Amino acid sequence: MTTTTTTARIYVACLASYNNGTLYGRWIDADDNIDEQVQAMLNESPTPYAEEWAIHDYEGFHGIRLSESESFDDVSALAEAIDEHGEAFALFYDTISCDGIDDAITQFSNAYSGCYDSERDYAEQYVADCYNLDDMGDLANHIDYDSVACEHFTNGMWNERGEDGLHVFRNL
Repeated sequence: MTTTTTTARIYVACLASYNNGTLYGRWIDADDNIDEQVQAMLNESPTPYAEEWAIHDYEGFHGIRLSESESFDDVSALAEAIDEHGEAFALFYDTISCDGIDDAITQFSNAYSGCYDSERDYAEQYVADCYNLDDMGDLANHIDYDSVACEHFTNGMWNERGEDGLHVFRNL
């Protein structure tokens, strides 16, 4: 499968300009310098006394929704996690309950089992990782991978389909 990589970024608007009928803002890469970049944008605003901002758009977050007033620290942490783990993290983050992004990253690290084309492909890899199929001889030809997959996904595993493939997670 093809993966499209988009740098996570946010469009931050100057609210003083917005409230005066002018659209003014800037696309900002979601890195650790967001505060500085937003302050520079506000300082260059065509509207005097610009102090307030709002996130009006974003991209590269693989479906994670940001609020207009999302913490820049959280935006940066999410972008870093997505940069490191890709869409798998975003799919996981949208599905679980957590106590902040650091907790979500820890849970993700403990739960993520990889990306596969199907549940059966996951089962084949799981069996290959657990057993030396060469030592099993003809018995290896009789493994019912669909049953192995069914057993795993009804007892402790779950998955989310993304653009990259089927992302598999363990229940925590």
